[in-house]
Amino acid sequence: ATMSFSSLKLSASGQDLGGSVLFPLRLGFSGTPSSLLPLEMGACIHSMGDDAKMLRTLTNPAVVTSRMLPADWDVPGVLQLLAEMQPPVSALIDCGALVTGMNNREVAAYLLHRLPPQMEGVVFLEAGGHKKIMLRATGNVMDLERCGTPPDKRFSFYDQVHTTGMDIPQQPNAVAVLTLGKDLTFRDYAQAAYRMRGIGKGQTISLFVTPQVAQLLANEAAGGRGVSAQNRRAELSAMPPQQRMRAELEDVSAWLMVNSMKTEKIQFELWCAQCARNVWRKKAVGHLRHVYTEMGGKTLSPIAPGSAHTGRHSLDVFRERVVRDVSNSVPQFVDPRQEIADNVRVYSALLQDPADIKAIERIQALLSGHDFDANTQTKRPEGAGFEQEQEQEQEQQQQQQKEQEQEEEEEVDDYRREKYVREDEYPHKWPLAKLKEPPGEMVQGFFPASDFAVHRSFMEKKGPLHWPSYLQFSSDHTHPRWRFQSHRRLKNVIVLLEWLPDTALSGGAGGMGLDAKAEKALKLSAGATTRLGRMFEMYDVQSSGAIGEEHLDHCFYDMGLRPNSDAVDAEAVSEQKEALRRMHFVRGGAHGQELALPAAHWPKMMQEQRFLRGDTGRFWVALSLREAEALRGAIHLAMDTGEPLVPDSRVAVGLRAGHMMIDCVGPPKPAPGGSGGAISFTAAASVEPFPRAPRLQLDSAVSAFRFIDSQLAFTERHARLLLRMLRLDAPQDRRKWFQDVCGCRRRPQNKLINIKRGGIATAVNVEDEYHLLVQAATLWRVGREMSHRQLGTHDLYHAFNGKRDGYLTCGELAAGLAWLGVKVSEDDLHAFLRGLDSNADGLLTLDEWAAGFPLLAESEPATHEALATLSLKPKQVRELFEGATAKKKEFAPVPPDRLAKFKFKLHAHKAYTQIFTSKRTDLREQLTLWEPDVDDRSKLLSAKKARFKVCLGHYAVGGSESPARGLRTAPMVLEVTDTSITMGLSASEHLAAVVEQLLPPPLRYRLAWHSEEHELWVWRAVPPGAAFLALGMVATRSEEPPPPHAMCCVPRRWCVRDAERPRAIWKDSGGAGRPGSIWATGIQLQLMLAVLGHDPPPADLAWRLGTDRWYAVPERLRDLIETVDPRASMVGGGWNPREAEAATTSADGWLASKKLELQARQPPPGSVQASLAQSDNPWGSAPGGGGTVPEPVSPGGLLALAAEADLSSAIPARAMPP
Repeated sequence: ATMSFSSLKLSASGQDLGGSVLFPLRLGFSGTPSSLLPLEMGACIHSMGDDAKMLRTLTNPAVVTSRMLPADWDVPGVLQLLAEMQPPVSALIDCGALVTGMNNREVAAYLLHRLPPQMEGVVFLEAGGHKKIMLRATGNVMDLERCGTPPDKRFSFYDQVHTTGMDIPQQPNAVAVLTLGKDLTFRDYAQAAYRMRGIGKGQTISLFVTPQVAQLLANEAAGGRGVSAQNRRAELSAMPPQQRMRAELEDVSAWLMVNSMKTEKIQFELWCAQCARNVWRKKAVGHLRHVYTEMGGKTLSPIAPGSAHTGRHSLDVFRERVVRDVSNSVPQFVDPRQEIADNVRVYSALLQDPADIKAIERIQALLSGHDFDANTQTKRPEGAGFEQEQEQEQEQQQQQQKEQEQEEEEEVDDYRREKYVREDEYPHKWPLAKLKEPPGEMVQGFFPASDFAVHRSFMEKKGPLHWPSYLQFSSDHTHPRWRFQSHRRLKNVIVLLEWLPDTALSGGAGGMGLDAKAEKALKLSAGATTRLGRMFEMYDVQSSGAIGEEHLDHCFYDMGLRPNSDAVDAEAVSEQKEALRRMHFVRGGAHGQELALPAAHWPKMMQEQRFLRGDTGRFWVALSLREAEALRGAIHLAMDTGEPLVPDSRVAVGLRAGHMMIDCVGPPKPAPGGSGGAISFTAAASVEPFPRAPRLQLDSAVSAFRFIDSQLAFTERHARLLLRMLRLDAPQDRRKWFQDVCGCRRRPQNKLINIKRGGIATAVNVEDEYHLLVQAATLWRVGREMSHRQLGTHDLYHAFNGKRDGYLTCGELAAGLAWLGVKVSEDDLHAFLRGLDSNADGLLTLDEWAAGFPLLAESEPATHEALATLSLKPKQVRELFEGATAKKKEFAPVPPDRLAKFKFKLHAHKAYTQIFTSKRTDLREQLTLWEPDVDDRSKLLSAKKARFKVCLGHYAVGGSESPARGLRTAPMVLEVTDTSITMGLSASEHLAAVVEQLLPPPLRYRLAWHSEEHELWVWRAVPPGAAFLALGMVATRSEEPPPPHAMCCVPRRWCVRDAERPRAIWKDSGGAGRPGSIWATGIQLQLMLAVLGHDPPPADLAWRLGTDRWYAVPERLRDLIETVDPRASMVGGGWNPREAEAATTSADGWLASKKLELQARQPPPGSVQASLAQSDNPWGSAPGGGGTVPEPVSPGGLLALAAEADLSSAIPARAMPP
């Protein structure tokens, strides 16, 4: 089944009923009146004295008392406490929502046998407010009106939803327990208390207060009196008991009043926004009443001569966008006054009447905190002037008023289309007595899941997957021979039968499910053997050739075993260790003979997996719904009569929906005193509990049937279980099988093929579970090394991230792990990073890195300062994918004189490729997006040329013309030329180095705005560092980010703020989803910008190049591009960079290397550098401005060197120069 979503809806509010839009005369009555009524209804007339009466009653100690709950309170404890109260309690009014985790019926059942014997029933409320009562005598539930139980013999439970507006008669002297919650307001509190209609006239209230609520109450009440909570407690302690009780109740009311004020402030702002919207909504309704006959036509009359506002725009006033995607950032607060002012500008065509202007000004005045006097001349708030001149984008909207011809695009279903048949689909019946026999197609009609597949062509020889033998299918659900005959629509897997034919014969066994034939066929591949070896290396910390018991326990934990909390796992692990000891895999230790698993036996143990337990006589069967319905009826009948489900057997049966057990019945207990294990089948005989399934086996079965059911939401843990069960199937076979099954369930094929992340991608793309286990073992080993060396997670991340840009690349991570002494291959490195990379962008942020080591400290004082000076060179490894890599290509240094010959020029461009057009869409305004046809950056390294054009972004045109004609001037692209090349066909040897380093591609892209309905995504580039800027944006027709070479970034120092405001190109007026708009930058570049909403882009997006033509200045670009350093000859002997690099590849030789480097950097005696080092400004320039000193050592580096000699006081307290 599929669900259809609408991207637009018609909106309404109470203003439409209370205002004059629909009805000229309105009357209203409420038992809980509020002043937040539509302005057109006037002020609310309150009944005098009601609030005072409620306050007097609820602060009277004779009517209301309070009781503090213990700090470790829970829901059963609260229910037990009120059941034991004396005098007996007649009602629980849970307005504080303390009762959670139980529905109303379950609460009634829990209380029924704990209340005093005189309580004959418990009244509760079902969905819709239906009053029901559960009777003690029979346990049945019936309508309260028909039960005949008097009020003094029943208990009432009001859940939080029904504490307002619900009446259940109570006895005159009834006592009710009322709970308090942290978000409770005085209105809800009074409403809940007055469910007791005789309160203050014999009926009383007992408050249940949690310690958390008591703390909030004390702080707010004390703050309102201008004293501290401690002083307020002292005041209460000094009062007489009766006065103290009244004061405490007054504090309760005061705290609830403060909560009410906070809530009403939010409601007031929303009310003001609705009142303002009602002003132009009335005008829109009036306009639609006049032009509704024109709707649907090509010609629409404007609301006024010369106005662009038509009936379609009036209809947009009532249309609200439905946004289903979730923002990845916290929404920014918008002042309601500013929001109203922005809406006023949008709907200015509807607000031409001076009375409407005064109504808006009145609302703005209310939001400003003062009343509005129409007779007083006051300054209009910003945005309420309604100037008649239109913005530049509104003028353009008028020019584009001509409607386009709209053609409905046929929606293409991307699921598989086959010739499905329904022949031979008849009910398959089987006797219930057959459940005591093993599963078989000729017995119950059950067949193994390893025989389940869909019909394929004759040439496709691959058949079913090798599922464990405990997974079965019913022939009434799917017939095994259908796959040989024709294509069939598959039924969903909804209900599973968990079944033990004979509980006496079921028992634990290793291997968890593969049958004997499959076990014999299972052989470790070369890749699996290699991965097992990598796992062994990670757990063999001492490189002794054997894994100790402590580290073996970590391996079992990574495989999902929990021996500390699961008895089955504990027994399996214990037996595995005993088996290893019997093989004499031990070594001497501090506590005698310790377990030591050698490398030679490690693959065999992991291949057999005897430590994974599953019941050999337990099966899970996918049933059809009619089978499940019939079997559930048989189970209920057996439970009601006490008869066995299957006579003369020890059958245990349960029905599951996923992990949830719906109904189950265990085997009957043996008759007392019977011989030979005789079984009693009398109605009075009790049955044994349903045998609990081993945890891992149950999780595996549920995950397997979810996979068979073509579900996509799998965690990595579930994916590991699937890989464990499908060890005999290659990834391509799993993927093909899954796609074929999905195709028979009308699942979209293209989405399945493009899934690249998540548990389902792991299950169909990864060869075996050893990939995930290597990743887990590496994570454990890295965490152990960090803990052993006292390295903080944040400190180490910043040390590894040499660029200090907050994004750790594969190269940086490889260098860091090598420094830690953790050897990993490139594949293992990628798997390790993917396991931590939550957003799958190929880079690790600080939060992602720290989340992998939750038990380690963020910073360690012992190594914090030393790590601050660590500098590692990234390894040359392949990044996960090119778009997210920060990998820097290696180029030969560029001589400064050659770099100075490079010219950068903005060049008028004429050739473009269309990316998107609004033709044949329902977009009201015309829009076309274009990509400039420039040189292919992916072929830059092999390009034999001296001139290269790069793309700074895409272009947007409010029409169908190309940018060369549709924009104000011809758009520009940036051209790089090596002017030292004078021959036309000669190539520049440094062109690639200059372009890649000075005009680098983005790190990745962030989504700026998208319209899924029209298949348009606009992306904002993330520069590779703070020294670069992205001037434009790029667009795609799919949700996949564009390639990194789609555009380039420019050095920030070449740019200035654009004084010209961005120009509006297009707005998605009347569209669906998140509102968005397209803009163009200033006249120099005219690049496309996209923003959410219709407001201009923020200032940080408006940049331009400082000039149209310039040459490179080598002295100002040394931090961006590698040049030949003329100072290289100044470096003296004593420090070999290669030796230092080799020493810093390990943590142990790092400090010695740092000392060597720092000593080598000391200037020779008598030199200019030495004189500067002795002066007050060791980082200044040389006297007279001539020459440049070598790069100084940072204060942090000197601290590391002076740690032993205690020379920190001699280091100047200066900041590192930029």
